[in-house]
Amino acid sequence: VWLPGPFGPLASTKVGVMAATMVDVAVVSCGAPKRGMGWYHCKQLLEGSIEGARLSDVVEPWLLTKGADSEAGQAFSNFRQSEQVVSQKVMFHKSIEDMPAPTGPKVAIICGRTADNPRLFREAVDRGFSHVYLEKPGAPTVAELEEMAAYARRKGVPVFMGYNRNFSKYVRQACDAFAKQGAGRASMTLGRNDCFAPEALDECFERNAEGMMKNMMCHELVVLLTYYGLTVEGIQDVIADQEYTCSETRNGFKDFRRVGFTIRTKSGQKFRLWGDRCGGEYGEAVVMVGGEQVFKAVRPDAEVTARAKEIEASEPGCMPYFYLQDGEYLALKAAVVNHIRQKASGLPQGVASIETAIEALKVCDLITDALMAPKEAFNFQLANHPSSWGVDYADSPTNPPWDGVLRCIAESGFAGTELGPVGYYDPDRLGGLLKQYKLELIAGNIFEKLHEPAEMPAILEKTHKSCRILKEHGARFFTIVPHIAEERVATAGRPTEVQKLPDDRWKQFMQAIVQVAEVTKSYGIQCTLHPHSGAWLETEDEIHRAMADLPADLVYLCLDVGHCAYAGIDPVKMYRQYASRTPFLHFKDIDGAVLERLQKQKLGFWDGVSGRVFCPLGHGVVDFPGLLRAMKAEGFSGWVTVEQDADNKIADVDARLQKPFECCKLNMQYLRSLGVVDPAAAKAPDASSYMGRFDGSEAKHASPAMAAMAGSIDSKGKEVCMMATSTKWSVLSSRMEGLVAELSELVSNQDAYCVSHSRSEGKAMCAVREKMLSTPWADEWAQRRTMFSYGEEM
Repeated sequence: VWLPGPFGPLASTKVGVMAATMVDVAVVSCGAPKRGMGWYHCKQLLEGSIEGARLSDVVEPWLLTKGADSEAGQAFSNFRQSEQVVSQKVMFHKSIEDMPAPTGPKVAIICGRTADNPRLFREAVDRGFSHVYLEKPGAPTVAELEEMAAYARRKGVPVFMGYNRNFSKYVRQACDAFAKQGAGRASMTLGRNDCFAPEALDECFERNAEGMMKNMMCHELVVLLTYYGLTVEGIQDVIADQEYTCSETRNGFKDFRRVGFTIRTKSGQKFRLWGDRCGGEYGEAVVMVGGEQVFKAVRPDAEVTARAKEIEASEPGCMPYFYLQDGEYLALKAAVVNHIRQKASGLPQGVASIETAIEALKVCDLITDALMAPKEAFNFQLANHPSSWGVDYADSPTNPPWDGVLRCIAESGFAGTELGPVGYYDPDRLGGLLKQYKLELIAGNIFEKLHEPAEMPAILEKTHKSCRILKEHGARFFTIVPHIAEERVATAGRPTEVQKLPDDRWKQFMQAIVQVAEVTKSYGIQCTLHPHSGAWLETEDEIHRAMADLPADLVYLCLDVGHCAYAGIDPVKMYRQYASRTPFLHFKDIDGAVLERLQKQKLGFWDGVSGRVFCPLGHGVVDFPGLLRAMKAEGFSGWVTVEQDADNKIADVDARLQKPFECCKLNMQYLRSLGVVDPAAAKAPDASSYMGRFDGSEAKHASPAMAAMAGSIDSKGKEVCMMATSTKWSVLSSRMEGLVAELSELVSNQDAYCVSHSRSEGKAMCAVREKMLSTPWADEWAQRRTMFSYGEEM
């Protein structure tokens, strides 16, 4: 058992007190043996696992009446006649009204369907139960649960809610880790899979008509309400993961199959929650600091798994989650029973009140509205930059291989790349690799000391060299990034302390920018200006001044939202002000806790980079949902470069390439979850489809049906790819049979559905991916050897 806070882990599942009072317990709406939550409560009580508690009564309105002749009814009858039940003289009743009125402390554990619970609750209170233990969520609506709470208060009946996640070992471990990091630095992810099979979802949707949020995800939300004070009023916004969330309608019931969302509170906390109805019983709690995972606990762990196997061996055939959550159910009931026996006031630590349950339903309604809102699509293309790998200077000995960086950018899902410092990408090989990885070169830049007149000849030469490469590959933008200044590097991020350029030097600085812009214009390339932390162009007033001093038709703005946040500027507000002059943006995020530490300790810009002030998107202070809405309102549809400035001066050579690669994939995943859509990728390609078996054989068709159909068509002089759509789809079913059979071969006959929904890439998915990437799709389509376009096949 794991009890929260000062109780800590307990060696035994039996938790007792000195008081001799025995608490009688009645389980209301027991349900079928091995399936009903009420039955499992009965099992634990009958086994004597809760010291001081005795199962005295069982109320089962269905299986003792109309459902008595069903299979479940027969199983219930056997349970009722079992030696354990008979020896403990447990009484059975068709309704609460049939029960004798309690004469002492007696708890009603109400486990009915959510829609029935308000009625059962009132009946239990009216019958004279001294306490009620109400299974979640308690009622379908906030209004009903509020009415129940008010009725219980009038009658003087304490109510305890059956939210057992508060007693989960993995949750408590994560809460402890979160506390050590500090709420201002850390964020938490709570996620879980349920154990429904896909074919059982019809029944799941009907039985749990209150919805996935109120039936499943409410557990995770109550953890946040109980331990972090989450309330509806305290929520700033809910950001739906549009890519992960999935809703379906089954037998007339519309609900979620999967949900993913992030809660941002007004106090600055972030909590990400995800859940899946399927996938097998699994839960995780992850603590993140600046986008880095610092702690992760899961259920089941080795201890929970071993205990679950013991229980399953003694009582096979139960719902899988009973075994894995057995300790949590025990801990929760033990806390309630001990509280009653001690005649204590208030609530036991960690046990949710009915008021908490009411707030949970309010939060569920708020989140459901956010998840059900029409999905927003933000159409623009995404690129990356070598600076995400710490490449600020072309000749740095710690730079990772440039062709490896280009490959990582493509494999992360980006459509374009910037050139980076001149000399880093090999111009002789660049074109071939861009074509191989299907990347566009979209921009180049200089990171130079434009405030130093003596540097200008070299700066202009670099500009020409860069523009020649950009023009050759059709790039549109050139970005001027003022270099870090010695006088400003130490005060980066502290705008009130910065030293300013004298007016004459500022004028020269602006003239230098114009000189570079005129060069880029001569190549037909649009010039943008990029304010930068620790440079002479950093603060809000400096940006306004530069935009006023520079020709609007020559120098545009490349708004780097991360550097804005670093300097204390609201990037959304800044974008709105200069939207018409901002054809190109850089996305990066800032870890607010790291920035605060830098400011307090008066550390400089390079300390910030090495201290990871630049964090994965969504883990910092930049309001990307708000920024995306502003961009959409202004009609933005161009290119955005995603960067995460890094320090590559580390000993691990492989990590110089791989760690930024992982960050790039996370950044892409985050933007896709917000609804960012690459308009080019959204269009179905002209060519491609599946050819041959995934096992590498040279078969030209994926199934006998496909081969026969192709042969028939070819014999008539027709092309396979030109078959009627109806014919294609009739063949597809046979092809899918072949694919499933082949997947089964690859994974030793494991269930193909489970393989297809796996969160990790096993050998089956790896084989699929490698085959898809290695096949020359355009050639196959051009040679008319395939009938499906790539989009249809996938």
